[in-house]
Amino acid sequence: DGSATKIISPDNVAATLTNKTIDDDDNALSVAASSVKKEAWTAYTPVIGGTGWSLGNGSIVGKSVRIGNTIHFSIQIVFGTTTVAGSSSLILRLPYKASSTASAATIFQAAMWDVSAATLYPGSGHMDTSDSLGFSLYSINTSGAYAVNGASTLTVPFTWAVNDVITVFGTYETDAA
Repeated sequence: DGSATKIISPDNVAATLTNKTIDDDDNALSVAASSVKKEAWTAYTPVIGGTGWSLGNGSIVGKSVRIGNTIHFSIQIVFGTTTVAGSSSLILRLPYKASSTASAATIFQAAMWDVSAATLYPGSGHMDTSDSLGFSLYSINTSGAYAVNGASTLTVPFTWAVNDVITVFGTYETDAA
């Protein structure tokens, strides 16, 4: 009908709905897709680091989207014939500096694909507390009594080779302008 309704959310933020449907029976909110603000993903080139790591002729693709102070990102690395895995965890750069409240408790999802064995290994990225622009890549180590995170290195979780893939994605907060 074109009328606008002002609502207050549980966190006391005011919003105005125009030509939207709220169904009190099942708490559903119907919003036309054309009225949703869409943010575009943008490309960035992540920098790799860590003792002995070198991209060589491999490829690295990063993309991110910023919505307010929330950053969503993804990184994919494909090993080339001259890519070298190192003796310490791989360190990757984020597209924006993390907020001053970020800590090692900030965790990202990772997957490592061993092409020759057709095996996918889970992993995680952990914020490097000494540098709020980087994070370290870890694999799940099952050699002990309990599964724990361990450094992803030249032979962990497998021996890296041509066309092997590392994918990392996550969400974090920034306070960068």
